[in-house]
Amino acid sequence: MSSAEAEVLEGAQGVAEPTVEPPTEMHETGEGEQERDEVRRVVKRRPKKDQNDVLGPCFIDSTFCVESCENLEGSSAIEVPSPKEVDAASPESLLVEQLQSELQAVEAEERDVEERLRLYEELGALKKRVAELREARAGAMAQLARGDISHFYDAATEQEAVDLETAVENSYLQGLWAQERQKISDKYGVELPPPWCVSIDDLERRLGDAREKFEGAIASAKVFYEMQEERINANTDARDKAKAQLQAECQDKVHQLRADRERLQQIDKEQRFHYRRGTHVKEVQVSKQKLNFVFYDRAVIEETRGCSQKYDLENEIKDLEDDILGLKRVLRDNKRDNQAVLRKLEKQLQDVEASGAGVLRAREQFEAENKELVALKHDLQCVLHYLRVRSREANF
Repeated sequence: MSSAEAEVLEGAQGVAEPTVEPPTEMHETGEGEQERDEVRRVVKRRPKKDQNDVLGPCFIDSTFCVESCENLEGSSAIEVPSPKEVDAASPESLLVEQLQSELQAVEAEERDVEERLRLYEELGALKKRVAELREARAGAMAQLARGDISHFYDAATEQEAVDLETAVENSYLQGLWAQERQKISDKYGVELPPPWCVSIDDLERRLGDAREKFEGAIASAKVFYEMQEERINANTDARDKAKAQLQAECQDKVHQLRADRERLQQIDKEQRFHYRRGTHVKEVQVSKQKLNFVFYDRAVIEETRGCSQKYDLENEIKDLEDDILGLKRVLRDNKRDNQAVLRKLEKQLQDVEASGAGVLRAREQFEAENKELVALKHDLQCVLHYLRVRSREANF
């Protein structure tokens, strides 16, 4: 950036945003004559040089345009002289034309400089943002590489962790654990690590293993519930089938017993009739001992059948109870592991939320700075627009 451009920017920053009034047409009055005389005096005060010398400084010394605009700020638009006046004052008109051409060149250069300044500001802001993002990315990668997650915690959390560690070290359970550690170390010659030292090595791998265990526990629980539901459905179906079968058997037996009862009633009637007439046939005499043997054999057969059925049912009940106990134990272990993993994940989620809150605060700060820069850019554009308007007023 050249010195002339820097001076133009400094002059633009020092000027407040005015309310630009549209130029009004002026007639041949005494005020217009005074303004033309003032312009002529300003032109005459400039040193007389060659045409090349006159054009040269106007491109370099841009403060002259700013001063001319400030001198003409309180006045209204200058009346354009008539062709007769131009012929009467030809040297001044030529000089005015030269100044107008210089002013147009300066305006073109200002537009070019303004565009370049805008691009330069945007490029500088982007470079700064890229550098900050690279630095933040390098820091984050370094922290992830060495497993440092201390930035996730604030001062209150660290103090609470220190208090909890102190309470754990001074607890009765810690004393028992120290005694057991000493016994194991003396017996096997192995130094066990302290229980409060939490290793953060391979944090991502261990987190993945925990997630796999958690998912496996969920899958196991799902399979267990599906098996339980299938068994319940199977038992319900078997019970319904057994009920239907028993009911059908009972109906058959009832019909059979009813037929036997009718037949026995008919036989009893016939026997009673023959008893009354004395024409009945004597029954075959069977000894009581033989009847007892027959009844005893029948009772043994029925008892044996019932005992075998009872033994089978008891074995099936034991198997089912063992299966239920095993499944309950697996479910309890899975719940305990899942709760531990869930607590770890909730703690990590809280840490991530805390870090996300810090990132949001930083983002809000960056947005506020961006708004301030946009407002400053708008002010600069207003100042440049004001300068161009004043320059156009000076041309007329």
